[in-house]
Parts: sequence; C-alpha cells; structure tokens
Amino acid sequence: MNINDENIQDKQLTIEFLENELIQKQQVLNQLIQINQDKINIYAPWMSDCLKTIQNDQRFHQKPIGPISKNSPHKIFS
Repeated sequence: MNINDENIQDKQLTIEFLENELIQKQQVLNQLIQINQDKINIYAPWMSDCLKTIQNDQRFHQKPIGPISKNSPHKIFS
C-alpha cells in the first residue's frame, strides 16, 4: 500500500464516522421534534385521540377546554 491508498482509507473511515454521527443526530432531532409536537401526550398516551374525538363530536353545547392544566394559569404539570 502506498501513502495515497492510506490517505483514501483514512478519508473513507472519516466519512463513515461522520455519516453515522449524522444519522444519530437526525434521530435525536426527530425525537425532539416529535416530543415538541406531541405535548398533549404528556398527560396520557391516549389524550390526543380523546381530544380529537371531543373536537369532532357534535353533541356538546360547549366543548371542554382540554386537560385541566392545559389552560390553567398555574401550569402544574407542564
């Protein structure tokens, strides 16, 4: 092997390492985005489905406002 081949191998290893790092960072970013978009589910995993059902239901004269602390000035859980 000559110096050129070693240099190429080093660069390939660096590229592979950086690609793996990028994949890991993208996964973390996607998880953070999901958490941010899904703040309702901190109350319970089924809460967003429940709120969608309430929103689509036509039987309410006045719709509930959501989880008790969602609109509370004290924000106990969030």
